Order: sequence, then structure tokens, then C-alpha cells
Amino acid sequence: MQSPVPATELQEDFMHSTLSRFVNQFQQKFDPAPPARGKSQKNWLISRVWSESLRSWFTDHYGTRRYEFPVKNGRRLDAALCHEADVPLDHPDARMDLAIEWEWDNNKVWSQYGEGDFRKLFQVTATCGVAIVQTRVDGRRGTEKADDTISQLLALHKRYSVKCPKRDVAIVEFRRILHTPTEVRFDARYWLNGNDKPRPLGPWDYAVRRGEARRVARSG
Repeated sequence: MQSPVPATELQEDFMHSTLSRFVNQFQQKFDPAPPARGKSQKNWLISRVWSESLRSWFTDHYGTRRYEFPVKNGRRLDAALCHEADVPLDHPDARMDLAIEWEWDNNKVWSQYGEGDFRKLFQVTATCGVAIVQTRVDGRRGTEKADDTISQLLALHKRYSVKCPKRDVAIVEFRRILHTPTEVRFDARYWLNGNDKPRPLGPWDYAVRRGEARRVARSG
């Protein structure tokens, strides 16, 4: 598994300002609610909780938001975002600042996301795009499936970007590196425009403290 490379070493100036603004704010201010514990109180379920946290975060940082934005063939884009308020996003050809697609199910990300949801980022009229996915290497899983997931997306980026050569697209990976009944850890990083060198976003860690799940600072 490749180690993240500091952004300063990767010529950050080449990133479109719209995407750079998203990445910086996301890194500094995206603070999702603790994952759901499930009936057993031993799980760390992020799908519903973090989807709601994303929508709340979008509300705080974007003036216009359209969820389930229509894409051709009856499909829907998870989110179309514009910084300015009252931008009309009621037509499939409407221009947006950011096209967003996320998927928290690591198995679906590996088997379906690339040919389906990821493609949508290149089919709408957008300045930039962001794919947000979860992979898992916790327990006995190893890194092969997670690494293959990212390799697939990087390869597909090269194919899809032929029609949108000037569109900056970031792949954000939340890699679950630890999962126990009392603790879960994610290492987040992103890839820009199919570059195979990831850039760090930071850790998102949660633990049970005094009977309550909460985000915690990583120590060591």
C-alpha cells in the first residue's frame, strides 16, 4: 500500500480552485456523527449516519444543493452543489460547481461503483467532481481488495476523462483500518485526476468513552 504524499509535493496549484476549496474545508471541518452501533452495540455502521452528516455539511458550505440530480437513462447523481444561492438545478443540463457521488458499502464500491456511480461524475455539466468511498482492511481482510478498488477507479478515471479532459475529479477514500467492539479507525486520503500518488486527508477515529461513542483524537 502506497504511503500518502504531502500535498505540497504534488503541485497543489494545478487543482481547480473549486475542488481545492472543497478539499480544504472537508479536511478541516467535516466532522460526521459517530457511526451507529446497531442492536448489538458492537458495530460501527456509517451508511445512514454519514450520509446525513454529508448533507448537513453541504448545507453549511454551499448555497444551492440538489440531491438525486437527474442524469441520463433515468439515473440520479447523489448531489449537485453550487456555492451561490438560488442556482437553478432543475434540468439535467444544468451546470453545477461540484458533482458528488458517495458509497459507504465497501463491497458495492469494489463490485459496482466504478462502472455505475463513478461514471456519473463525467456525465453531468460540472466544474469538478468528487467520489467518496469506504474501503476496509480491518481484521483479517488484508489490503488486496481495498487496493484493487482504488486501482479500478484510477483506471476508469482515465477512460471517462477522455470526454472531460479539463474537469478535476478527486477520489476520496475512507479506509477502515481498525474495527473492534469499542473502537473504529479510518485513514482518509484522496487521489486527484487519476494520479496514482494519494494525498492525505487525515484520521477519523471513534471510540466508546464512558458508555458513549464519540470521535477521539488519535494518539500515536
